[in-house]
Parts: sequence; structure tokens; C-alpha cells
Amino acid sequence: MTNQEAEVDRSLVKIIALGVVSVALAFLFGYALSGFLVAGSFRLLITAVVAAIFFLALSIFQSFFIKSGSIAALIILLESSVMVAAFYKNFSFWIVLGALFLFLLLLGGYRWGSKELKNIFKVHFFHVGRPIAARASTALLVFVTIAYLGSLNFSDPSAAKGMIKGMIQPMEPLIARIVGQLLPPGAGMLIKPNQLVSAELMTDFIYQATIAKILLLPKLFQNLILLGIGLLSLKSFAFIVNYLVLFAAYILYQILKAAGFFYISLESRSKEVIILK
Repeated sequence: MTNQEAEVDRSLVKIIALGVVSVALAFLFGYALSGFLVAGSFRLLITAVVAAIFFLALSIFQSFFIKSGSIAALIILLESSVMVAAFYKNFSFWIVLGALFLFLLLLGGYRWGSKELKNIFKVHFFHVGRPIAARASTALLVFVTIAYLGSLNFSDPSAAKGMIKGMIQPMEPLIARIVGQLLPPGAGMLIKPNQLVSAELMTDFIYQATIAKILLLPKLFQNLILLGIGLLSLKSFAFIVNYLVLFAAYILYQILKAAGFFYISLESRSKEVIILK
């Protein structure tokens, strides 16, 4: 196969099918995430996580299978647009901003993957797929962070404290146990550890030390700081997401290869070289 033939999309039907499935997963993820941010349903959270894993897996396939940059850009634009549409019940400017970052970062990941595939001589799935997965998951984490921050009203102390308490309450027994071990012998008879580290006290302390101070800053700095905190919090889980995405993508890759969806062929290249006489 010549270099020119390798750069042509040979099956438009399969590319359309790939685009339809990825756009459907994007809408499902956006719809589940929107519902979860409103209702906090565990079932919607699981749905969003599963949809995100397979959506990110297909983002890897876009670099592998789609040769045309304009077609890939159109599919990514549709994915970002349907995520915005999925938030129709609680639409906001934040969602549009998140979708814009999602589009740009996913497009950047696609272009990197396509360029890398052109420069290698042997296709190694994990060598190319791992960096694409990292870029795509970062894009989705940025969208989730912005969407989450947009759903909160930090100027309302009760709403902000409710968010903090929701994160702290599951850890309250563990913290109380640690404090109990640190107390001097016999002190537990006078005061119980959970009275020192109750969820209410820790929530109020964290609120006064963080959000209350942030709210004193100009609005732009408030948003930037909160966005940074949200990204750092979610980024700590990114390596787990990347492994799940790569595992799911590799299984799908092998299934599609065995089913004859694609095949790997050798390419003949010709280029100019400089030789000394």
C-alpha cells in the first residue's frame, strides 16, 4: 500500500457508524452527568462513568481509524454539542465553556495521535493509545469540573457547606478514631472524639478557611481558584480512568480486528534523501 492510499478514508460507512456511536455515548454521558449533579443518584453516576469510559475508548479509535482531519473535527464538534444539549434542564454559560475546552482538547489529542501514527513503523496499541487516552481523559475532566462548578452556588453558605459536608461525612468515623488514639489516656472519658471532629465542626472550619476567604476576591480570581481546585481533585483519579479506558479500548480493538472491521497492512514510503558523492 502506498503512502497516499494509507491517508485516505476507505470506508465512510464504518466512519459514520463510529461517529454515531461516539456521539450517542457523549449524549448519554452528558445526560447522566446532568442528572447526577441535580439529584445525586448513584445509578446516574455509574451510568456516567461507564459512558465516559467507552466514549474515551472511541476517542482513541478516532486517531486510529479516521484519516481525514476535517471529518474527525466534525465528529468531535458533534460530541461536544450533544453534551451541551444534554444539559437542557440546567443549561448555563459554564456548560458552553466546558464544551469549548472539551472540543479543543479532544481535537488536540486526535491530531497528536494521527501524527504519531504517521511517524511510527509498527503499530503498538499502548504506545499510541496511552497518550491519546491521557489527553482525552483530561479533556473530559475539564468539562466535568466546569460543569460541576457551574451547578454550585458558592455565594450561598448553606449550599457550599452542604457540598463540603457531603465529602467529609463519609470520613468522619475514621478521623474520630485517629483523634481518639491521639488523645491522652483517660481523656476519652471526659470528651468523645466525635465531638471534637464532628462533620459539622470540620465543615465550618474548612468553609471559613477556604471558600469564605475565596469569596473576598474578585469574581475572576474566584472562578480560577475554584476551577484549579476542582481540576486537581479530579486529576488525582485520572490514572485510574486511563487504565480503565485503555483496558476497554484494547478489548474492543481486538474484537474489531477479529471481526474484520479493520486490518493492519504494510505501507511503502518514498522520500528524498541527501547522499554524499
